[in-house]
Amino acid sequence: MFGNIEFSTGDIRNNVAGSINSCTGEVEYSYYGYNPALWVTILFTTLFGLTLLVHLAQAVRYRLWFLLATVCVCALGETIGWAGRIWSTESADWDPAFGGYWDSNRNAFMQQIASLIISPAFLAAGWYIMLQRVINVLGPRYSSVEPKFYAYVFVGGDLISLVVQAIGGASAAGAETSDEARQGANIMVAGVFIQMLVMILYVLVLADFVRRWMQDRPANKQIGIKRWKRKALDAHTGPVDSHEGRKAKFLVAAIVFSTFVVFIRSIFRCIELLSGWDSDLNENEALFTILDALMVFLGLAVFNIIHPGRFLPRSNGNTNIPMEKRGDFDNSRGELIN
Repeated sequence: MFGNIEFSTGDIRNNVAGSINSCTGEVEYSYYGYNPALWVTILFTTLFGLTLLVHLAQAVRYRLWFLLATVCVCALGETIGWAGRIWSTESADWDPAFGGYWDSNRNAFMQQIASLIISPAFLAAGWYIMLQRVINVLGPRYSSVEPKFYAYVFVGGDLISLVVQAIGGASAAGAETSDEARQGANIMVAGVFIQMLVMILYVLVLADFVRRWMQDRPANKQIGIKRWKRKALDAHTGPVDSHEGRKAKFLVAAIVFSTFVVFIRSIFRCIELLSGWDSDLNENEALFTILDALMVFLGLAVFNIIHPGRFLPRSNGNTNIPMEKRGDFDNSRGELIN
């Protein structure tokens, strides 16, 4: 059983609902260590549900289908997870056994923990694909790695972390003892840690690209996917359309912001899970709400405002054509002709 209610002594019954546990001297709760506040669970279920509906509409409107399998799945998973917390709150019932404690539905607890631990991995996959498209707009010549690297390597690493987290969630769901539950939590931590490592590598590559782009310093060579060989680049492919560049800047800022808040969330979840199910950190609802729910919501909602459908061209567009080949670029002055 998760929480503090696990005794080797005989059954001591307490029929006074909501009273102090006869064995521990504190009011006890199963699973969470508290009863989730109903208004908080309803608030975040609603917020994640709303951002899901908006993301679905935007993905269909702009025909960016990859968002359905990434950002939308994250929003759906968060909605399901917070609905599980509503279920937990509503199912709480007084159990007089073991000195008396508030017991909530086990399936509801497992629904929320599995959904909320896994869902941000889908959002991360969305970043990597968006960044690949941003680089294709601003100029692949500024990237030290081939743009396909972002989709193949980073999304691949994200999928590995997702599988590990799912295995850990399944292990925790089938746990019958605290030791088994702790093992499941450790596996989930490993998955989150893999996700964080991928995010760190991705941030380093992103930072290198942004630095080169802002300083107009194209990379001389580039790491490719095939055989991991470095290939020479044409450093004089010409600038991209200034309007497209301005739009892409906003999307880069949104990606950086989303990455930052979700990275904070990942650090918190690693520490929380490693501290144990019955730790003070794990039983702090306010911290969980701020450092998990709010961070993920902000990481999703920023793309409702700065949506890739508005701040990037359609996927079949070719915006990396040198300006001097478009007929609207004065090569002698290096600027657009209005």
